[in-house]
Amino acid sequence: MRDNQTKSTILYNLRKNKIMRLVDLMEVSTGKNTFQDNSGDVIFFEIIIDLFKARFIKISDKETNEYLKRYKGRTNSYSDGYDLAYYLKNRQTKNTLNDISIEITDYFFRIQDVIGFSVTDLYEKANSQAATWRHPFFSEPDPRTTCDVFVIMPFSEKLTPVYEDHIKKICDKIGLDSKRADLVLNTESIVNDIWSLIHSAQIVICDCTEKNPNVFYELGIAHTIGKKTICITQNSDDIPFDIKHLRYIQYEYTPRGMKKFEEELEKHMAIASVENLSDDRYYWQLFICRLLIITVIQ
Repeated sequence: MRDNQTKSTILYNLRKNKIMRLVDLMEVSTGKNTFQDNSGDVIFFEIIIDLFKARFIKISDKETNEYLKRYKGRTNSYSDGYDLAYYLKNRQTKNTLNDISIEITDYFFRIQDVIGFSVTDLYEKANSQAATWRHPFFSEPDPRTTCDVFVIMPFSEKLTPVYEDHIKKICDKIGLDSKRADLVLNTESIVNDIWSLIHSAQIVICDCTEKNPNVFYELGIAHTIGKKTICITQNSDDIPFDIKHLRYIQYEYTPRGMKKFEEELEKHMAIASVENLSDDRYYWQLFICRLLIITVIQ
């Protein structure tokens, strides 16, 4: 959600002001007007590249404008954000950073009229979700540690087949990338890896079997940031009283029981996916807009 918040803030302020200095736009979007090597800055610069390639913005400074042209016609990569940050750091050292202004283009307004999406709605939605944000215990989510479905379950050999033979099977079937914490984590940064995976996931599946405290801790993180969660368990008594009112899947680890479990899980994931689409309808409008732009450019 961090990139959606930053993107909507950039578009909202550019539409409101028409033209802004880059340092001012960065300050209202990220809270900083100096460049640092962290994922928040990289996201900002990646979005600037995206908007430039889509012809939504133009750059007043000729040198920067020419520099940005190198990104046209190639697939976006995480390193592009770093690359642009280093270039602008150099401009900052030369005291020429204030010469760079960004202006929203008439082309953007034409596309907005055709598609009919509201930048104000996009901005208000993103920032209403961010209104309860605080500086978390965790570091910035690592954009390289991502998944569509994050599976929380005890690190138990007994439960491993539940993930590998059944949950992963359903995720693969519907085209979603799934990850289970113990299969991907770096032991030196386990908490930050879990945070990054939960943060990026569209859906979180949580196996409450065995009442594992780490599982409940991670489930609490997912609930706090509003992730669509599906709780599963082999024993209904393992579901905490506080969340027993929420829907959950109870399964029996037998051939017949797991067949029924797969059917139930696929149904619950379909519901969660539809709910995600409904929640992100403005982001989907922007996505469709970008697809149309790419089609026109090509």
